[in-house]
Amino acid sequence: MFPAARLMELLPTCTGALYIAALTVLVATMLAALLRFPKYCVQKSPPGPRSWPLLGSLNFSTARIDPREALKWAKKYGSIVGLKKGSVDVVILSDYEEIKEYFSMPELQFRPTTWGLHAAEKGLTVFNGEEWKQNRDFSMRALAKLGLGSTAMRQHIGEEACHLADTLGSRRGSPVAALAYIQRAFLNCMCRYLLGYRYDLEDPRRKALDDALSGFRLQAAAAPAEHRAAWLRRAIIDRLCPTSTSASRRRLLTALHTVARLLVAANNEFKPGERQNSYIDIYTERMREAAKENNPYFRADALIGNIVDLLTGAATSGPLYMHWTLLNIAARTDTLQAELHQEIDSVVGFDRSPKWEDHTRMPLTMATIWEMFRWKVAAPFNIPRGTGEDTKFGEYQVRKGTMVFPNLLAVHRDPKLWTNPDKFDPSRFLKPDGTAQTTRPEGLLNFSVGRRMCPGEGMAMVEMFLVLTTLLHRFRILPEEGQTINIPPLGPSLELAETKLRFIPRNRN
Repeated sequence: MFPAARLMELLPTCTGALYIAALTVLVATMLAALLRFPKYCVQKSPPGPRSWPLLGSLNFSTARIDPREALKWAKKYGSIVGLKKGSVDVVILSDYEEIKEYFSMPELQFRPTTWGLHAAEKGLTVFNGEEWKQNRDFSMRALAKLGLGSTAMRQHIGEEACHLADTLGSRRGSPVAALAYIQRAFLNCMCRYLLGYRYDLEDPRRKALDDALSGFRLQAAAAPAEHRAAWLRRAIIDRLCPTSTSASRRRLLTALHTVARLLVAANNEFKPGERQNSYIDIYTERMREAAKENNPYFRADALIGNIVDLLTGAATSGPLYMHWTLLNIAARTDTLQAELHQEIDSVVGFDRSPKWEDHTRMPLTMATIWEMFRWKVAAPFNIPRGTGEDTKFGEYQVRKGTMVFPNLLAVHRDPKLWTNPDKFDPSRFLKPDGTAQTTRPEGLLNFSVGRRMCPGEGMAMVEMFLVLTTLLHRFRILPEEGQTINIPPLGPSLELAETKLRFIPRNRN
């Protein structure tokens, strides 16, 4: 028998040898599966790169799909590409009309259990079937009852934008890493509904929540397509390789769930009148009713998972896009920023703050927001769907359990949809009559499509508009002195998180 030290010497990596050994045991099972399902061997599957036995089409040591490689596959094989990751079937869609059609199919309103973030196990993002439907429908009704989507919500977001401007203005033009404050402001907008209160942007009591969310930032965008043998990753790989992506993600999810449990536990500690009614209050009451009805879909762990999903949704993509927009504007002070200042001043004047109703008279501002969503592809594959049953994409057969990714990079850079697609050009979203594009333009997929699209699109657009216009109404936004800003058009660009900006009060004279 080998001593432990000697055994570890024989494991130069945390994945390869362990996976190969475990998968060897599964060969007979996989061969039997082929015999059980001969129909898939004769029906037409989506074309794609060569699939190796056991390993599939992707690099065996990583679960990542390179978006640039996916573009090459689309050019070679067409807009519907099929591949395998180990035993997982994967389809990548690269045509906008096909994504709209297939992502609206009932068969694609599922979340694959092989998705990396499915380790969360509970919550709106990963629930399927009746559990997802009941939790989503109830949650949307509860949040609407609390004011989501109302005039009061828009007023609250405007107030939060002013708090953010006050905090950044208190630095008196000194360079500040603004992303952390932007994330807190966006998060506060959701906390009003989930918790019934907001935090001050520099309140030390929010540190645990901010730390957990900053570590999680855009993990959903980076979540890989894992092997079906998730038990192997949990039981062996994560323990022997604690720095692996899977292990790191699991720790982040654990931290977020711990914070959510603390927030729920603290819900009853408030005295009457100290906070507003909250999502936690309404869901807790629904849990009591569900227990009497023998309804299994409303439980404490579902509440925790829903809170985590809603918090991460509020604190990830929106703040990042807001930050990138400010960086981009700071790099164009004499052109785009000057034009935005002129537009905002002409509509708002100097005696009040911007409000949501102004957006219909600010075509350039809205176009700038839309163009950043198009040009900066933060999550090239967004969040995958899963096929709940066998289906067809055009002439191709797609098996139940297939992971389906939309290729946002292909769509947002499609020359059939966009002139000079690699260029940042807000004017592409200006209407010929000079009015604002107030609804999401065709061709943008940041919020996905179908019933599983992001439910927070409306709130996110109000946040983007009011935060951007409030900051530009008050400040000239400049890079740190002596620094230049370069925004890569692809990927989450986490290296920009600490990029500092100067918020210089504007001279109204």
